[in-house]
Amino acid sequence: MVMKSGNIIMDTAKVIRPRIYPKIWDTIYLLTKPKMRVFNHLLEILPKSSILNICDLGCGYKPFKFYLENQGYKLLNYIGIDFSKENAKPDIVLDLDKGSLPFDDEYFDVVILSEVIEHLFNPFHALEEAIRVLKRGGYIYISTPFLFGNHGAPYDYFRFTDLFYKRYFSEKGLEIIDMKKAGSILSASLFIFNLFLWGIFKESKIIYPIVSVINLIGVFVEIILDWCSRKSAFIKRGKEHLYFGIAVLGMKK
Repeated sequence: MVMKSGNIIMDTAKVIRPRIYPKIWDTIYLLTKPKMRVFNHLLEILPKSSILNICDLGCGYKPFKFYLENQGYKLLNYIGIDFSKENAKPDIVLDLDKGSLPFDDEYFDVVILSEVIEHLFNPFHALEEAIRVLKRGGYIYISTPFLFGNHGAPYDYFRFTDLFYKRYFSEKGLEIIDMKKAGSILSASLFIFNLFLWGIFKESKIIYPIVSVINLIGVFVEIILDWCSRKSAFIKRGKEHLYFGIAVLGMKK
């Protein structure tokens, strides 16, 4: 894979690019953009002078590897793990539902689980393994959908809330550094409408300007709600009541 000026030149570009460089015309823009803000918070913490060991569980085509390299990070080891080589480029093929990671305790500086644990029938096993191989003082990044239709069938089992992450991280000795919900009770309908339109018009170029307008409305709605939520606790609770995804960055104490 070749990266140039933030653009990925490869056969799988259409799969990878929206995950790390979401554009306003992408149907998942409202979902992905806030999650990437959390990942970028990780980059603000990690010095570029560091040579990092990173484990990407459920790596797919390893979009975060190329994102990190494009940002100037030196990676000692970037180990991608997935359950097969179909639609993925793992370094290690492993069933994360039950397999043990073939690494010593506290080996990695960063562990990534992006859009993966909802697809595991036994996600707690994978989370336990992720925490085991993470160094003390190391960082874990997790992102999951919430208000989102079945996908990756037949492997789609769970949705996770911010309340889950707060309790789980606390019980496992992880400090939450950052956590963001994607969307709100108002923009959720716009996001779902985008997915609906994509299903109908995905073969037509007309979808791109339509999705762009809907996403711009969603961005404007979120700006207004953010401003209003600072003025009213009631609006803040309402804004956070419904969302379509979440990302969390934690540090192992």
